[in-house]
Amino acid sequence: MSSDLPDIHVEKPEIQLSIDWAGIKGYMAHVRICSLNCRDHLFVIDARVNLPGNLRGVHMSRFIDAIREEAGRDQGSIRDFLLSLADKLLVLHEYAGRVYVKAKTTLLHRELYVETTRTLISGRNGFRRETLKVSFHGITLCPCLQNVYSYLEKTPLEKSPSHMQRARITVRLTGPEIPVDPGVLVDTVAPAFSALPRGRLKRLEEYMLVKEALLNPRFVEDAARYAAALIAETYNEKLPPETLVYVKIVSHESIHPYDTVAIIQSRLGEILEKASRDKS
Repeated sequence: MSSDLPDIHVEKPEIQLSIDWAGIKGYMAHVRICSLNCRDHLFVIDARVNLPGNLRGVHMSRFIDAIREEAGRDQGSIRDFLLSLADKLLVLHEYAGRVYVKAKTTLLHRELYVETTRTLISGRNGFRRETLKVSFHGITLCPCLQNVYSYLEKTPLEKSPSHMQRARITVRLTGPEIPVDPGVLVDTVAPAFSALPRGRLKRLEEYMLVKEALLNPRFVEDAARYAAALIAETYNEKLPPETLVYVKIVSHESIHPYDTVAIIQSRLGEILEKASRDKS
């Protein structure tokens, strides 16, 4: 019966302009990820394809069909899910030459709430562009005030107080292929902070955490530089030097009525070259 219904999607539009991207945004689905063990994750998914100028609209229900089909299978990783979803969408949307898919979720990793986003653009011509983004909180402690306090009060530097605050780091890697585990990326850049927040702290544990930060003071600029260098050192043999690296840290200042920010955008090879030259 449905095959007899009119399909105006295939009609010619009044204005025959090609559409760069058309699809769905914000669809929510549970996907079972099985790596060391299997866990269900709730993803917010965007999916789009390009639309030729001679067609009026994309078939939106095909996006849902593809997501539900792929979400119904166990996946090895978020990346595996997106790769399979992209291939499926190109099969269902035979008129499209390229596809865009994005999945966003929040992972609990070592007591850190990690916002994780993967994006994939894939084309029938073999083009592929992947992006992995992670974002989580750390702690920064101001080295300037610590030094000033030590100087004025004649106290040992490591026993001199300073203001500390939560700071959010956002790391984004972009390239033809980004076969990087989000948790490993978090572990890679976490040491850039003065310390890491924890959900439950007894009195002695709280003391030890503050002491750790006092022994490792970092400006927001310091933390951004360390994060970029750690990425380059860790992935220089796993990702091509042309991989785009984006690091942003926003420090939610505790004694100021504003936040501070530091941003680094560069290629992996350039960061590694600069960091290696500075160490020598």
